[in-house]
Amino acid sequence: MAGGALAGFAAEIVACAFATALHSSIRDAYKELIGLIRFNRVDWVETRDALLHEAEFLSALDASATAKWALVQSCAD
Repeated sequence: MAGGALAGFAAEIVACAFATALHSSIRDAYKELIGLIRFNRVDWVETRDALLHEAEFLSALDASATAKWALVQSCAD
């Protein structure tokens, strides 16, 4: 994935953030995924827009505590 377009993977990236919020582990690749997004030079703006769109459910008023934590973690990194 490194060096390639990431916007097409937005749903999977958001799912990874949610899964990590649900059950994190010292073996998960969350920090690597955040680095992949942060240093994306191919389609950073498109990826950002796609991630924001895919993550809308995390900020809903009736979102679960896990969803809200996934959103907080995503914004903190």
